[in-house]
Amino acid sequence: MRVAVLSESPVDEVVIRAFMDAILGQKTESIDLHVRTRGWPAICDVLPSIIKRLHWHDDAEGLVLCVDTNGSEIHRSEHDDIPHRDCRMCQLRTLTHEILVGLSPRPDRPTALGIAIGTAVPAIEAWLLCGVDSGVGESQWQQKKDQDAQSRGYVRTLKKTLYGTDHASQIERKRISLKAVERLSVGNFRTLEDKFPGGFGSL
Repeated sequence: MRVAVLSESPVDEVVIRAFMDAILGQKTESIDLHVRTRGWPAICDVLPSIIKRLHWHDDAEGLVLCVDTNGSEIHRSEHDDIPHRDCRMCQLRTLTHEILVGLSPRPDRPTALGIAIGTAVPAIEAWLLCGVDSGVGESQWQQKKDQDAQSRGYVRTLKKTLYGTDHASQIERKRISLKAVERLSVGNFRTLEDKFPGGFGSL
């Protein structure tokens, strides 16, 4: 199964693929999207061209998108009926839908390109600390946002807690992150779904 992954950093993409392979129960074949710049604005900018490329010029079966929410709105079930303009899940769903409806079917592709979207609240490190740090979760993050206008510094705290330093190398971050995915997969990610229903549950 050929599946593309698009996220905000190369490390995040390795982690998302590990999650995806564990959920699917099989090893997927990666696709090099040749993305040079990442981050939230860049993801939105490159997404139309990536979807069109995967639709017309590749035999990819799916695309997995995952971004950090940082300080944006947390996705909630009521957004499924009325999208929230400050929710990154809603924005990505709207954008991908607009792109897909503008594409004519490929004669040799029996089904449309599948797209899965996740939003890590407030960052993917919170997912990876689930089950270890009782303070992570979508409701806990909302409380922090409500109580502290400077709560964005919390993301740096998550990174230091997970990696043990502010200056972990990319190789070390991958190693620690993949070990966390392996730990979480033992419980079939039920704890993650409970703690992160909007961002991980939707994925």
